[in-house]
Amino acid sequence: MEFFKRIRSKLKIRNLIWAVVSLFVIALFVFSIVSDIKGGFGHSVRLFSTKIGIPVWLEVFFWILVILFFVILFITSIKSFFRDTEYNELLKTAESFGSVEHLGETLSEISPSKYAKGELRCNSAYLFYRIGSDVYLIDTRSITAIDHKVHRNMKRTVSTYYVCVKTVTSEIKIKVKRRNIEKLENEIMQTIGKKFTPKSQSTEQ
Repeated sequence: MEFFKRIRSKLKIRNLIWAVVSLFVIALFVFSIVSDIKGGFGHSVRLFSTKIGIPVWLEVFFWILVILFFVILFITSIKSFFRDTEYNELLKTAESFGSVEHLGETLSEISPSKYAKGELRCNSAYLFYRIGSDVYLIDTRSITAIDHKVHRNMKRTVSTYYVCVKTVTSEIKIKVKRRNIEKLENEIMQTIGKKFTPKSQSTEQ
């Protein structure tokens, strides 16, 4: 269980960090609203050479939306921290494969991939991947395809690359550097003993 206990600790730390960050942002925006109330609303934006005033209701609506988003993030992170939401889901999946103790020992003996961002451990039987608070564990026999995706922001200035491991019911997007896409695909296919023809896909965020 040492392997899973370590993962549990990492997930707790991650959730706690998000909770603290969310609380800080909420406090910052509340302070901004109070300052606007005291100083008076009246911000404007410059469109070409003309200044356009922002309506008070629009400013208030924007502040409320932002605060609401971070309140939800704070509540979700705190709940996950105390209830071990992601960890319990991981443990439930591990139990479906048999002995959790044996699986933990097996995964701990597998060296993490040097190509993937996050923690990727894979052998002929199991694939484990964790990045941030997202954790995945699958039987490699369930893998039906491997390909890669490129996510670009709206201005197409920043790209994020993923190697995607697919099963009938899910898709695991493994974050990777562009130069390591093919290396990671080949590493996974060689490890699990299956050969696929990866197809590139591009999507915008």
